[in-house]
Amino acid sequence: LRNVDINLINKKQVVIANIGGIRDYQINIDLISALKNNNNIIIKFHGQGAINEEMEKYIKLHNIANVELTGRYEKDEEESFYLKADMINVLRYNDSINNKTALPNRLYKAAIYGKPLLAFEGTYLSEVISKYDLGLVVDSFKNVEEKIWDYVCSFDVKKYEQGRHNFF
Repeated sequence: LRNVDINLINKKQVVIANIGGIRDYQINIDLISALKNNNNIIIKFHGQGAINEEMEKYIKLHNIANVELTGRYEKDEEESFYLKADMINVLRYNDSINNKTALPNRLYKAAIYGKPLLAFEGTYLSEVISKYDLGLVVDSFKNVEEKIWDYVCSFDVKKYEQGRHNFF
């Protein structure tokens, strides 16, 4: 397991990254809308998926400057994406059996790299994250910036490390 970046608490800007297949258009658009043009939070999407073009259009149409879609990447680039992120986006609504029950690779990789996750309430994934203190679970995007900063500013490394250990 990688060491946790204990400087999370001192960040002036938080990078939230989605690494891997880009899916779940609506929840990602809801996140982007809630945080659009926020200089304190950068949202990155590394990977390719069926919704990349739609998201690109939305970002351009609304002149959103704090969101970056990098597209397809080589497997050996993945580690650096994790290491450069502060939180990992595993957002999904519980609108299908797959979304309700899936535990994506990002869950395991984020825990390996010591990166807290950002998830939405109502999925098995969010239950696992809450149970093992692996990140922030939100129940809406209302005041989501405040929720993220509250999490970051009160980040408990010992609790996170213990959760990571228990998870594995």
